[in-house]
Amino acid sequence: MAASFATTEKPMTPGRASLCMLICGIMWSTGGLFVKLIPWHPVVISGARSLIAALIVLLYLKGPRQILANRRTMLAGLFLTLVMVLYVWAIKLTTAANAIVLQYLSPVFIILINLLVFQQKATLKQLIAVGISVCGIALFFFDQLSLEGLIGCILAILSGVFYAAYYVASNHLNSQQETLSATFFGQFYTTLFAIPFAVASPPVLSGASLVNLLLLGVIQLGLPYVIYSRAIRYCAPLNAMLICMVEPLLNPVWVFLAVGEVPGFFALMGAIVVISVVTWWSITSLQDSRKQTGEGKV
Repeated sequence: MAASFATTEKPMTPGRASLCMLICGIMWSTGGLFVKLIPWHPVVISGARSLIAALIVLLYLKGPRQILANRRTMLAGLFLTLVMVLYVWAIKLTTAANAIVLQYLSPVFIILINLLVFQQKATLKQLIAVGISVCGIALFFFDQLSLEGLIGCILAILSGVFYAAYYVASNHLNSQQETLSATFFGQFYTTLFAIPFAVASPPVLSGASLVNLLLLGVIQLGLPYVIYSRAIRYCAPLNAMLICMVEPLLNPVWVFLAVGEVPGFFALMGAIVVISVVTWWSITSLQDSRKQTGEGKV
């Protein structure tokens, strides 16, 4: 099955791959906007969005027979489910800016996972990155005076933790087919998880909600995952990381333009700290990796 799927894939030039990564970042950045516009329970939104995205992945893979069900893909899919549910819930409880920026701390959480789970020794650079990140996180909580806002920030941080776990699990996926299979399982689990919430809190259907949901499932989630799974194989990691930074930058912009939501002063300062440390950590880590392997492509 893997061989038949791989033969249909055409190579992509680095320039086109970078353009695809930019498109993915812009598409992902609309998540906060559409979630804010849909007046449903956050888990119900997550499940409905994932159902649409799962169908898109199946369509791209040309049927369920191409889904690879193994321990690697199913575990990565579980982590992805936790990421998506917690992220959408966080957006409903706090500002979109807080939710996406705190989730974007996942590279720093990868450091902590390696230290605590795999018992890797900490380097000075890792300790600096973790220490600055903690300071950045603390700034967000100065603006959250309500219990709801505090819970939203906590859920966003947990989403980042599970995003880091998803990245770690994804390192063991061996092909684009496995990556898309893990994506499918993430959407499938989320859809199943949302069913009891939909029964307990039935969504109020309206034309606007259904249009926003369709855009959320297709434009913000389904298509970007398919595009990303292809483009990342032909885009230098450093380029991909820098280009995808457009997501946390644009996400609060769309929400501000649509609903007028403005992050607080301390949250903005925290966002600057978090985005700066994640960018610095990612760039220096990739440069160190290039030096160790002797590769010129970063």
